[in-house]
Amino acid sequence: MKTEQSPLEKLHAEQQQLRIDAHAQEEKIGADIKYIQSNGTRLLIRSVTSAILQGLPVTQSNRSDASARYSTGITGLVAGGLSAVMKERKGILPVAWKLVQPFVLTWGIKAVKRLLSRKGR
Repeated sequence: MKTEQSPLEKLHAEQQQLRIDAHAQEEKIGADIKYIQSNGTRLLIRSVTSAILQGLPVTQSNRSDASARYSTGITGLVAGGLSAVMKERKGILPVAWKLVQPFVLTWGIKAVKRLLSRKGR
């Protein structure tokens, strides 16, 4: 026969399970942070490169038949050549603006704060 747990025992068991889950999550987050710290530069460069190159359309006119199977990414950039990138720079500008916009906004906010703090004196 099983005895039913009292509400206090249920709370203690739930608390113990939450502690175990929290500890497992802490270990996972710690491992993720270590990975990011050791590979941060590479991850940043890779994400910026893929964000910029992802907007390049694939056209047969700027690719040879042998390289037509590559659609995007570094291999597509190499196969299409720099001239293809320059032709498609209009497609890259919105992506570049999305990348630069947070920095411009931060700089603008700081500039306005400096101006307001000077006028208040």
